[in-house]
Amino acid sequence: APSWVSYQHMGHFLSREVHHMVTNSKNSYRLEPELLANTLQQNAPDPSQQKILVLNYPCNPTGHSFSAQQLKDLVDVARENNVIILSDEIYALTHFRDQEHNSIAKFYPEGTLITGGLSKDRSLGGYRLGALLLPEGENQLLHTILALGSEIWSCVSAPIQYAGIEAYRTDTGIVEYIQDCASIHEAVTKYVYHRIQTMGLSCPSPQGAFYVFPDWNQHRETLGAKGITTSDELAHHLLENYHVSSLPGSEFGMPAEDLCLRFATVDYKGDLALEIFLKDRDSLVENPDQFVVSVAPSVVEGCNQLEHFTSQLNEE
Repeated sequence: APSWVSYQHMGHFLSREVHHMVTNSKNSYRLEPELLANTLQQNAPDPSQQKILVLNYPCNPTGHSFSAQQLKDLVDVARENNVIILSDEIYALTHFRDQEHNSIAKFYPEGTLITGGLSKDRSLGGYRLGALLLPEGENQLLHTILALGSEIWSCVSAPIQYAGIEAYRTDTGIVEYIQDCASIHEAVTKYVYHRIQTMGLSCPSPQGAFYVFPDWNQHRETLGAKGITTSDELAHHLLENYHVSSLPGSEFGMPAEDLCLRFATVDYKGDLALEIFLKDRDSLVENPDQFVVSVAPSVVEGCNQLEHFTSQLNEE
């Protein structure tokens, strides 16, 4: 934790034990091998017992990711403890320009399942077509998943299938489109991150996707005097009084009293943003803030409201 809100519920639906490994902001909420090893030792010490680690990177809610060496270190623990890794890489192609995506399957091919989908890395919101890559030779698992899928969703709707045929082509046009969209996501997300930094808040530096995950823990005493002691209460306060929407950290497995929130940074018209970007790519590189102001006024206003809220806390 923090991790995407649905993972824990999926485990519960299957009547499985779900254990959150609560990370901390000092290392950008990144899972470290020592924490993984300790959690396994405390909850599943029998190496023959099957375990599954769900790993999402770049991460929703933090936008943070892993280096190749960090993934290798996790693999050492996973392999030793018979852990299957479900690697959710749906944001893989949204890595920012100075970041490289490394799949953990490169270092643990026999024990990794990779998931992805159209809606995120190809910026096709609403086009819910998922993809699953299995280890080589796992024919029985493949047939089991296909049988299960046929009984639950049967098939993907025809319009999305046709979109998928085009979107999964590897021609130059598709590759450039993905890169252009990632550049826009990066500009807006970094704008929000830098605005949050100027507020003096703790926030992991995003390396991909389109989320930020700041916290107001340093203002715990002032917020407590206002009756705000949980992330859920903080999220409701910002929505009702400042019209800023967020998800509380408790939804992502964080302790309720940890005053962290996740903000999505995609409140703008994507077609307009892409049109402006394509007319003058250099302007985004040279003056990204001006680009964001022109294409994402709602995001800018949201930052203004957060700044106003936080400055009031500093004055009290």
